[in-house]
Amino acid sequence: MIETERPPRLRGSIFAKLLAIMLAMSFALVLMVVGFFALVVYPSTVLGAERVVEDYSRAISATSPDRQAAISISRRLGVQIRYEGPDGVWTTAEGLPSIGQVQRGEVGSPFGHTYHVVPGRNGGTYLFAWKFAERMRAAHNKLLWLLLFLMMGIVFTAYLFQKRLLRPVQSLDGGVQQLSAGIWTLFFP
Repeated sequence: MIETERPPRLRGSIFAKLLAIMLAMSFALVLMVVGFFALVVYPSTVLGAERVVEDYSRAISATSPDRQAAISISRRLGVQIRYEGPDGVWTTAEGLPSIGQVQRGEVGSPFGHTYHVVPGRNGGTYLFAWKFAERMRAAHNKLLWLLLFLMMGIVFTAYLFQKRLLRPVQSLDGGVQQLSAGIWTLFFP
């Protein structure tokens, strides 16, 4: 009688159980990190940054910059500025909405510019369009991907160590399987 080799049982093996536990823990850890970023890090930093940007917008409008000064500020800080008032209407970037459109809520995006309408000293009104929230979101996304990549590296390294450390147990399991198969055929041919 020719005996064929049976494939190792994966369902009952220690290796498979430890791998399943490791994958479940990894998934839980990924959910915790993503949840932490979504519920704690991003909202708290955006709220704090919005306050700073609003204060900075007020400080800039208090100096009543003209168009040339606003262009210089715009280049340095990455902010777009629009002015409407007694000194005329000008903007540092094409496509910037009017102050009335922003005040009526006709424009605005939670993932685009953050608009701040601030009165100037000379009776005019300034509109500041900051990309700070967009930049912060991009930085948080990069950090999140870095953490996820590092976690996957740790999981893969743990998998390799687990596989190496369980080799003796796997060979012992294989020997027990062969022994039990031999005893089984000895008593029940």
